[in-house]
Amino acid sequence: MHTIRKNSDEPFRQSGIYRRFEDVRRCKRGVPPLSDKDWELFEAEFGNSYAAYYVSVVCSSSLTTDRQRRVCILMRLGYRQGEVAIALNVSKGVINKIKSQVNSHLFGESGSSSLADNLQRYFRGIQK
Repeated sequence: MHTIRKNSDEPFRQSGIYRRFEDVRRCKRGVPPLSDKDWELFEAEFGNSYAAYYVSVVCSSSLTTDRQRRVCILMRLGYRQGEVAIALNVSKGVINKIKSQVNSHLFGESGSSSLADNLQRYFRGIQK
């Protein structure tokens, strides 16, 4: 049986897959781009550690693409827009567009600048 840890940050941040993502985030020389398998492992580990956020935001039926889900995950972990772009191997402009889509789908707001605040407010609300 698989045990779900309730927002247990430490084991996740100690995991090999988290360290792999951190290497990419820091643009370490010689680090290959993230693969679909990397993302699969990362999302599974993230979902175990941040179960409430994962179920309510990331698994939301409003998020229709892998990129939308991945942007929300990385934002929850404190990645800045440029770091998200590196992890997804796309431009900052693409990330801005994705953030705008997510903000529209989840909160009915246009633009990308308020997404981080909206996600934080939403998450605080579901934790109560």
